[in-house]
Amino acid sequence: NRNPLVAVYYTNRALCYLKMQQHDKALADCKRALELDGQSVKAHFFLGQCQMEMENYDEAIANLQRAYNLAKEQRLNFGDDIPSALRIAKKKRWNSIEERRINQENELHSYLTRLIMAEKERAELAECRKAQQEESADESRSRVQLASIEAKHV
Repeated sequence: NRNPLVAVYYTNRALCYLKMQQHDKALADCKRALELDGQSVKAHFFLGQCQMEMENYDEAIANLQRAYNLAKEQRLNFGDDIPSALRIAKKKRWNSIEERRINQENELHSYLTRLIMAEKERAELAECRKAQQEESADESRSRVQLASIEAKHV
């Protein structure tokens, strides 16, 4: 007697999908279980675990927190499973944010280094041009002086 309106069937299958790392299917079953029973601790817990595996940490934390609160309200004992998963999700979210921050910092550092090098090259080029102009002016003055000296002796 399989009734498609029993949430437990979906949470049980979601757990199987989670163990087989078929996260899309697990996610769908958890959502279906929650449509049937919005107070299902297991559905929120498995949904949170699934979202954590899919690196959707904010959603994972929200569902794991909901599972924790519901378990307390319903006086269900899941031991440390839910709090442990919640801690892991929070740590993974922090690591993800920190990794993104470090990558952005590295990109900024590279960008600034390129700007500094480009500016240094521009300054060196300007200095070379100035030196060339000065040499050219000196050469012109030398020619004028030489012509003046030659004119005196002719």
